[in-house]
Amino acid sequence: MKVPGSNLLNMALGLVSSQIVQYQAFTGNILMPDGSKVPGFAAPIEMRGSFQPMSANNKKFLGLDLNTNYANFYVSADVLGLDRDRASDRLTYAGKTYQIMNVTDWFSQDGWKNVQLVEIRP
Repeated sequence: MKVPGSNLLNMALGLVSSQIVQYQAFTGNILMPDGSKVPGFAAPIEMRGSFQPMSANNKKFLGLDLNTNYANFYVSADVLGLDRDRASDRLTYAGKTYQIMNVTDWFSQDGWKNVQLVEIRP
Protein backbone atom coordinates (compact mmCIF):
# COMPACT_ATOMS: atom_id res chain seq x y z
CA MET A 1 0.00 0.00 0.00
CA LYS A 2 1.31 3.39 -0.98
CA VAL A 3 0.41 6.41 1.19
CA PRO A 4 -0.25 9.07 0.02
CA GLY A 5 -1.87 8.15 -3.26
CA SER A 6 -3.77 5.02 -2.30
CA ASN A 7 -7.04 6.80 -1.36
CA LEU A 8 -7.48 5.63 2.21
CA LEU A 9 -11.10 6.80 2.18
CA ASN A 10 -12.05 4.37 -0.58
CA MET A 11 -10.36 1.56 1.37
CA ALA A 12 -12.30 2.49 4.52
CA LEU A 13 -15.59 2.68 2.61
CA GLY A 14 -14.94 -0.88 1.49
CA LEU A 15 -15.12 -1.93 5.15
CA VAL A 16 -17.81 0.36 6.61
CA SER A 17 -21.16 1.54 5.29
CA SER A 18 -21.33 4.59 3.09
CA GLN A 19 -24.24 6.89 2.42
CA ILE A 20 -25.60 8.48 -0.74
CA VAL A 21 -26.26 12.22 -0.72
CA GLN A 22 -27.71 14.53 -3.35
CA TYR A 23 -24.96 16.98 -4.33
CA GLN A 24 -25.65 20.34 -6.01
CA ALA A 25 -22.81 22.40 -7.44
CA PHE A 26 -23.04 26.19 -7.33
CA THR A 27 -23.48 27.49 -10.89
CA GLY A 28 -23.53 31.25 -10.36
CA ASN A 29 -25.71 34.03 -9.05
CA ILE A 30 -29.11 34.65 -10.60
CA LEU A 31 -30.32 38.25 -10.95
CA MET A 32 -33.87 38.60 -9.62
CA PRO A 33 -36.43 41.14 -10.94
CA ASP A 34 -35.90 43.31 -7.84
CA GLY A 35 -32.15 43.53 -8.59
CA SER A 36 -31.06 41.16 -5.84
CA LYS A 37 -28.92 38.12 -6.54
CA VAL A 38 -29.59 34.59 -5.33
CA PRO A 39 -27.31 31.59 -5.77
CA GLY A 40 -28.13 29.10 -8.50
CA PHE A 41 -27.35 25.39 -8.36
CA ALA A 42 -27.02 22.55 -10.85
CA ALA A 43 -29.45 19.65 -10.79
CA PRO A 44 -28.64 17.25 -7.93
CA ILE A 45 -26.42 14.26 -8.57
CA GLU A 46 -25.90 11.24 -6.34
CA MET A 47 -22.61 11.14 -4.48
CA ARG A 48 -21.39 8.34 -2.20
CA GLY A 49 -19.32 8.96 0.92
CA SER A 50 -19.39 8.82 4.70
CA PHE A 51 -21.87 11.24 6.32
CA GLN A 52 -21.24 11.79 10.03
CA PRO A 53 -23.25 14.15 12.25
CA MET A 54 -21.12 16.35 14.48
CA SER A 55 -21.35 15.66 18.21
CA ALA A 56 -22.20 18.36 20.75
CA ASN A 57 -18.69 17.98 22.20
CA ASN A 58 -17.10 18.71 18.81
CA LYS A 59 -19.40 21.70 18.25
CA LYS A 60 -18.45 23.08 21.66
CA PHE A 61 -14.71 22.48 21.03
CA LEU A 62 -14.93 24.30 17.68
CA GLY A 63 -16.94 27.18 19.17
CA LEU A 64 -20.00 26.45 17.01
CA ASP A 65 -23.66 27.12 17.83
CA LEU A 66 -24.94 24.13 19.82
CA ASN A 67 -28.47 24.65 18.42
CA THR A 68 -27.36 24.26 14.80
CA ASN A 69 -26.87 20.95 13.00
CA TYR A 70 -23.36 20.36 11.65
CA ALA A 71 -21.90 17.31 9.97
CA ASN A 72 -18.81 15.99 8.23
CA PHE A 73 -18.92 14.29 4.86
CA TYR A 74 -15.91 12.32 3.66
CA VAL A 75 -15.97 11.95 -0.11
CA SER A 76 -13.72 10.83 -2.97
CA ALA A 77 -14.77 13.72 -5.21
CA ASP A 78 -13.49 17.21 -5.93
CA VAL A 79 -16.25 19.26 -4.24
CA LEU A 80 -15.82 22.96 -3.52
CA GLY A 81 -16.05 24.90 -0.28
CA LEU A 82 -17.10 28.45 0.43
CA ASP A 83 -14.85 30.75 -1.59
CA ARG A 84 -14.79 34.51 -1.80
CA ASP A 85 -17.42 35.96 -4.16
CA ARG A 86 -19.26 32.67 -4.62
CA ALA A 87 -21.71 30.53 -2.74
CA SER A 88 -20.66 27.07 -1.71
CA ASP A 89 -21.94 23.84 -3.11
CA ARG A 90 -24.57 22.07 -1.04
CA LEU A 91 -25.90 18.60 -0.42
CA THR A 92 -29.03 16.94 0.87
CA TYR A 93 -29.07 13.92 3.15
CA ALA A 94 -31.95 12.37 5.13
CA GLY A 95 -34.30 15.19 4.10
CA LYS A 96 -32.00 17.99 5.30
CA THR A 97 -30.01 20.39 3.12
CA TYR A 98 -26.50 21.40 4.13
CA GLN A 99 -24.16 24.12 2.90
CA ILE A 100 -20.46 23.37 2.63
CA MET A 101 -18.67 25.62 5.10
CA ASN A 102 -15.14 24.23 5.06
CA VAL A 103 -13.13 21.65 3.14
CA THR A 104 -9.99 19.82 4.18
CA ASP A 105 -8.51 19.03 0.79
CA TRP A 106 -6.58 15.79 0.38
CA PHE A 107 -7.88 15.37 -3.17
CA SER A 108 -4.71 16.10 -5.16
CA GLN A 109 -2.60 14.03 -2.77
CA ASP A 110 -4.84 11.09 -1.88
CA GLY A 111 -8.13 11.48 -3.80
CA TRP A 112 -10.58 12.53 -1.06
CA LYS A 113 -11.90 15.51 0.92
CA ASN A 114 -13.36 16.10 4.38
CA VAL A 115 -16.29 18.47 3.97
CA GLN A 116 -17.71 20.30 6.99
CA LEU A 117 -21.38 21.13 6.63
CA VAL A 118 -23.97 23.34 8.28
CA GLU A 119 -27.69 22.65 7.92
CA ILE A 120 -29.69 25.24 5.96
CA ARG A 121 -32.95 25.77 7.81
CA PRO A 122 -36.03 27.28 6.15
